[in-house]
Formats: sequence, structure tokens, C-alpha cells
Amino acid sequence: MNESPLKFPKQADENRIQKYTHYDKLYDGEHFDAFSIKSSGEVAKAYKKLRYIVANFAGLTSHVMADMLFGEALTIDLENEKSQKYVDSLVHQNDLINQLYESAIINSRRGDDVFKIRIGKRNPLDNFAKPEIIIEQVGANIYFPQFDSKAARNVTTQDIIATTFMDGNNCYLHKETHQPGVIYHEVFKYDPKSQTLISNEDPKRFGFMEVEDTKIKRSLIFHVPNYRDGRFWGPSDYKDLESLFFALNNRLTKTDNILDKHSDPILAVPPGVIDEEGKVKKEALGMFEVDNENPGFNKPEYIVWNANLESAFKQVDKILDMLFMFSEIAPATMGADKQGQAESGRALKFKLLSTIRKRNRKISYYDMAIKQMLQTSMELSLAWGIGTTDGLKPGEIEVPSLKWGDGIINDQVEMTDIAVKRVDAGLSTRADEIARLDDVSIDKAKEKVKEIDEETEPTLPEITNNTNGNAGNTPPPNQNQNANQNQNQNEPQPAGR
Repeated sequence: MNESPLKFPKQADENRIQKYTHYDKLYDGEHFDAFSIKSSGEVAKAYKKLRYIVANFAGLTSHVMADMLFGEALTIDLENEKSQKYVDSLVHQNDLINQLYESAIINSRRGDDVFKIRIGKRNPLDNFAKPEIIIEQVGANIYFPQFDSKAARNVTTQDIIATTFMDGNNCYLHKETHQPGVIYHEVFKYDPKSQTLISNEDPKRFGFMEVEDTKIKRSLIFHVPNYRDGRFWGPSDYKDLESLFFALNNRLTKTDNILDKHSDPILAVPPGVIDEEGKVKKEALGMFEVDNENPGFNKPEYIVWNANLESAFKQVDKILDMLFMFSEIAPATMGADKQGQAESGRALKFKLLSTIRKRNRKISYYDMAIKQMLQTSMELSLAWGIGTTDGLKPGEIEVPSLKWGDGIINDQVEMTDIAVKRVDAGLSTRADEIARLDDVSIDKAKEKVKEIDEETEPTLPEITNNTNGNAGNTPPPNQNQNANQNQNQNEPQPAGR
């Protein structure tokens, strides 16, 4: 069945956005609501009277991956000095590193994220602000790309960003279509309940130009998938873990309910303590009858349950093991390694191999997107003559090189030992190793080497002149004494002495 051309978004995009909402609930710890959406009413009914326990492994997974990607400083290097200063200022004024960290969390749970570059005022209400180049994370839920059916790898022919806004009592949809070198703006009166475009409006009425010339030959939209498996949209990190999330919550919820039931045991009393009306006799509070014919059943006692939950806790441990395995989150990342703490940074890296491999998959996509965004920003800056808030402009357009950390807390003792061995083996210079260990530029490292050499240079004793012609404070030898010594040496010595 063909969809109406007035329906927006289309069914495929609507299904994708619903998945984003579902994954957002898992990340936020709203698991009961998330699983109720996808399951029948019987599941929700079964837990209606229970206190649902959530172990938010989903949120933990996303935080670990964001820390591994952007928890350490990302170094951006350019050969041109002016371009380097421009990019450093651009990154700072756009708070790009924090945006990338937040993007990594979103990417982990949704599977996709989107950045957009634009020229404008960061605060539209500031009349004194100058236009600047703005890099902003906008999210994949408002991104609707159009694909080239003839291309082999889902190449987009146009990137569409669609957002809704209210004007009075009416809702409008702003459609921003990006193509290489140009942006088209359309505004529609929109019914959000039926998701239907009602009428085409004049974009100038709302402050939009119909057509914008960007002056550069590429789109200003940058899609960053979590990773790809042959499809355009990236998979969420939660994709294969949902049944395990549910199983873990289910077992914890049921165990908690069992313990609650037996935390307030029933008191069993012998006959005669409670009267016919169900009231406890006053005298029974201080004394009671003993039934000698039934020993063992003649005193009041609480009926308690000998809790045997060993199997339940074993299942929880097994579920956790599978979660660590299929999420590729090594237990050592959170100190849960059963083999104990790693003795060195090298040993820790071996324990984190699965997490490092997962991180490296994500890096390849972020690395490309960051380079493209920075290069595009330089192109826009030169094309429009717009610098940073510091007044800086790039010297020339170039693709920056990125230096990623390994995502692991550095073992400084181990790193220093490796640096010394590399220098001793002639595989590296002292300046290179100082730059690596102290995270400084090579020029600053060379200055530090010079300072070290000056401090360790050996100092010779000061030489002073005196009237005797000898150096230092040693008195001159006695001339007569020297003559006597020479004479004694020339005399024949007795044999055997």
C-alpha cells in the first residue's frame, strides 16, 4: 500500500524513531515502561503488584563506551600554524569535546547521531553578536536522508532536517534540505496527531530564505553511525541485550518479592491464647497453657522460611556473565573482574581487549566525521570571511590528523620504564618521549631536554693563580727535600731490603 505524499514522517522513519524512544527509556532506567511497550498486557499485569527492580546495565554500557572514546584528551594537529590556532579556537568556542562525549552516549543507545554546521548567531536574541561558524549535535531523530537507488552503499542524494514549531495556535514543520553547495527551506502547516502536511507556507514569513548558497561543494550534515554492518543506520549497543536486561530485572524483582514476603513471619500460638472472638487473652500475654500431650507444639513461635536462594543468585551471576560477554564490556572496566586487579597497565589492556576492539570500531566513524567537520569549517571560514570569536582564520585548508588516547588510565611508572628502554635502544629521542609522557609539543619537549642537560652538566673546580705558580691551595714542595729524595734514590741499596 502506497503512503500518502502528505504523511510525514514516512512509516520506515517512524519505526526508526520509535526504536530511538524505546532505547532512550532503557538508558534512563525506565525498563518497566520500555518492556511494556513491546510486550503484551499480561507481562505488565504480572508485575503490577510487585516493586520492579531495575539493574540499569544499559546506561552503564553507554557510559563505559563514552568514557573509552572521549574520556581522554583528543589531540588535533595541523601543519599550518594559523590553521592550528583557528581549529583550537573553533573547538573551544563550540565546546566540541563535550558535544562528542554526549554524542557517544547517544550513539551507543540509539545507534546513530547527526551533527550540523551552520553560520549564524549562537544566541539569536543577542543583537550585538557577530555571525560565527557553529558546530552542533542535532540528533538522528530529526534526520531524514534520501538515498540514491543506483549507488552501492546507500549514498544520500539529499540530507533533510525536519523540526516542528508553534506559531500562535498552529503547528508548523520546517523542512531543511541540504545538498552540496545549497540549502532549500520549506515550511508546512502541520497536524502532529495525524502526522499530515496541511498546506505549504511561505518560508520568508518565518525568517527563512527559500534557497541558501553555502559556497562549498558538500552537505553541512554529518551522520555518525555507531558502526555499520552493511546497512546505512547503525545498530544500538542494546540490540542483542534486551532479553538479558529483562531476565536480570525479572530475577532481581522476584527474589526481592520473596524476601519481602518472609521478612514479617507469622506467629503461631498454642490453643487457648486466642479467644472465640479472635482476641488475645490478657492473661495469655504473661502465661499460656502447655499441651503436654503434643510436645514441640506447646509454645508460641514464629513460622519462618529457611530461605534457599542460592540457585537464584547463581542465575543472576550467569546473566551478568552473558551481559559482559555480549555487550563486549570487560568486567575489569568496572572492577568486577573475578581474577582480581590487574598488576600493570599492560596487564589491564589484555583484560580489556574486547572493550578496546569495540571502541576501535566506533573510532573509525568518529574519526572520519570529526575530520570532515573541521575541514568543512575551514572551508566555510575562508569562503565567507568569518573567523572565530578570537578573530582567527585558517591559513589554508587541510585535513587535520587526530591522536586518540587508548581510553585506559595510564600507568606512569610503566610508561616511564618503556620510554627509558626506547631511548637506550636508540628507537626514540628523549624529546619524543618527554612529549609523549608529559603530553606537550615537541618544541616544549626539546626545551625541557636542554634544561635537563644544563642541570646535569658536570662542573669543574675553579682554577686560581697564586704567586707560587701552583694550582689550588697545596703548598709548593720543599726544594731541599726533593734534592735529598733524589740523592737517596741514586745510592746503592743493600741486597734483600
